[in-house]
Amino acid sequence: MITQTKEKTMIDLTGTHEENMAAIDSAPISNGFKAHVRKELREHFDSMDYVPDYISGWGCKKKCCK
Repeated sequence: MITQTKEKTMIDLTGTHEENMAAIDSAPISNGFKAHVRKELREHFDSMDYVPDYISGWGCKKKCCK
């Protein structure tokens, strides 16, 4: 889910990996910032002790994760 106000765009990244990537892809932000959000999300999940693969997307080979 995407919520946009005049000043900021909020992206709900509480779903599965595929839902999160779809939310980022459909967000009205630049491609460079989409890459930044994906990188930050990956670092967040990497810093946690345990996150199921379907949430973190660990091992995902899709274009969204490269």
